[in-house]
Amino acid sequence: MWANETTRQAQSNPPWPPGTIVTDVVLAQCAALGWQQVADDYRLPRLLVETQKAAWEEIKKQRTERDKQPLDYLGAQFDFEKQEDREKIKWMIDAAKRAAEKSLPFSVAWTMADNSVVNLSGDQVQDIPLVVAMRSDTNHQKAREIKGRIETAQSVDDIDAILAEPGLWD
Repeated sequence: MWANETTRQAQSNPPWPPGTIVTDVVLAQCAALGWQQVADDYRLPRLLVETQKAAWEEIKKQRTERDKQPLDYLGAQFDFEKQEDREKIKWMIDAAKRAAEKSLPFSVAWTMADNSVVNLSGDQVQDIPLVVAMRSDTNHQKAREIKGRIETAQSVDDIDAILAEPGLWD
C-alpha cells in the first residue's frame, strides 16, 4: 500500500505508471512528492482541523438528540422523541391558548411516557414551551462549551479524550 500524507491519498497501487522500471531514482522521486510505502492496514493520520469539524458535527447531532429526549415537567416525562409526539403536544398547547383567549376553562388528562396519566391545567399546558426552551437553551450552552474545548484542543488525541469523557453533557 502507498500513502501520501501531503495530498491525503492512500492507494493499493504504486504511484508510478504500470510498466515503469522501479529504480532508486523512481523511488526518490516518489518520496520527494510525499509518497511512501506503508502497511496494508495503514490509515492516513487525521488532521486536527478535520477532526475538530467532525467532532463539532457529532456534538450538534448529540445536542439534537438530547432536545428530543422525554421532557421532564411536573415530576413526569412527556413523550418527546418522535415528531408525532411533539405535534400532539403543540396541538394541546394551541388548544389551551385558544381556550384562554375565549375565557373558557381548560384541562386535560395527558398520558405520559410511562403510561401514567397527569391532569394538566391550561396554565400548566401553556408553560410547556418554557420548559422546552429552557432545556434547549441548556443543551445549546453545553454544546457551545464543548465546542470551545474542541476548538482549543491542541491535538487529535485531545479531541478524542474530550468526546470520550464520561458525563460529557452533565
